[in-house]
Amino acid sequence: MKRIVFALLAVCVFSTTAWAAKTTYIVNNRRFNYVKLKEVKGSVAETRGMTHPVTLNEKGLRAALESIKLSRTYIIKKEADTQEVFSEYAIEFLVPAMVQAFKQATPMEEVVISYLNKNPIFILRNDRINIAVCWVQGNMLHVKFKKLFAKVTGDVDKRGNERKAVARARGLRVNLDLQPGQMLAVNDTDEVILDLNYNYVKQVEKKEEVREGVTMSGEKMPMAVPAPADAAVSDEREAKGMEAAYQKKKKEKVAAKEEAEILAADTTGNDVKGRLKKLEELHKEGLISKKEYKAKKKEILQDL
Repeated sequence: MKRIVFALLAVCVFSTTAWAAKTTYIVNNRRFNYVKLKEVKGSVAETRGMTHPVTLNEKGLRAALESIKLSRTYIIKKEADTQEVFSEYAIEFLVPAMVQAFKQATPMEEVVISYLNKNPIFILRNDRINIAVCWVQGNMLHVKFKKLFAKVTGDVDKRGNERKAVARARGLRVNLDLQPGQMLAVNDTDEVILDLNYNYVKQVEKKEEVREGVTMSGEKMPMAVPAPADAAVSDEREAKGMEAAYQKKKKEKVAAKEEAEILAADTTGNDVKGRLKKLEELHKEGLISKKEYKAKKKEILQDL
């Protein structure tokens, strides 16, 4: 009888450990930040059609991650203070290790990235973690978020509670502000897809300066610049159009910043006067319509 029991236990143990995912850390601070290779099941690899290993250009990958942004609604709702999913520090930590990981990944391995953004607000903590699974299929880099801007509660500086803290972290419902060269997966809004051949490097604002961009695949691409003042008529019109588009975009950025400042302001009675004054200035400068002005004024007065 004992032999039968031991045999059954052995079968159960073998069945649960028959396939164990192999994990290789590329970089790991032994806390919340890491880049690792993780083996996936054959069925998953086949469905994704992963084409690893692949060599990614570091500058191109850096620009691609910078281009991933949260929807602006999170700024308005005060759930986030920036649209950037990956901070400058996160990119500095993740990109070199991601390039190395993809270079040595097999068609059966995915790249897992994790980074905790520490953001103290006065005496309160507002730490957010991003965890994503990445893989390359042909000319596309897939980034599937497991945790997006998830708020980590508790004392993150205390060692030993990392796993529990991550498990408790609750992220925003994925709603990304898609940029050129990006798209969402058909059946999964948690997954953003980036084109390896798209130039995500931002165009410089100085019209007299020319900068060469580069894609994740390493292809160098010249940046477009406005035509000089003494160019042909057609080129001059094109330059004016580009300048007008630039000024419009600049105006929208200023308006967005001013609006965010209003929405982020203290809603106590002592601050209502200042918010109304700021709103009046936006209206006079033509940055908001009369209808928007009235609606926002009514909303501010309700805080009295």
